Amino acid sequence: MSNCQNHSLVAKKNVVITGLDLNPAVTDRKQQEEQVKTLATETVNEALRGGPGEVKELVVMGKMSGNSGKAPPVLVTLTNSEEARNVIKGASRLSRVQGLRNVYISPDLNKEERTRRKVLAEDLKKKIADFPEQYWYIRHGTVSSKGNFEAGLKSKLFNVDHVDHVT
Repeated sequence: MSNCQNHSLVAKKNVVITGLDLNPAVTDRKQQEEQVKTLATETVNEALRGGPGEVKELVVMGKMSGNSGKAPPVLVTLTNSEEARNVIKGASRLSRVQGLRNVYISPDLNKEERTRRKVLAEDLKKKIADFPEQYWYIRHGTVSSKGNFEAGLKSKLFNVDHVDHVT
């Protein structure tokens, strides 16, 4: 098994948490790291909202900078990929929790996957700009739309406000 394939298998159980706020009163590096790990665990628990899940490992990625007030990204390894998916799904709940509004949870992706995701995001933005009447999303590595895409395309091409029937 290649190193890239091995990363993909392991990465499916990982999520990355960014934007954690540090207590400025804590200046000792060891205490800061413990604070970050505690905050990351609490963040995962909040995203799971009582659902099944167990944090296996936490790794602080980068150096602690006491004066910035922000923690470096934290790599969280969960028990399995299902738990990681549930944490990512529940990440939207964080915006409603005081102190976690600027905290983000994302999947652990290698460079190739990040590049592919970036291209998809750019394509998604272009489709939204070209066809704003459609609901666009990324699923299974492609940009898709919900609803009647042909009607939206005809109205855009022929400058029609409403298309009743598409043949």
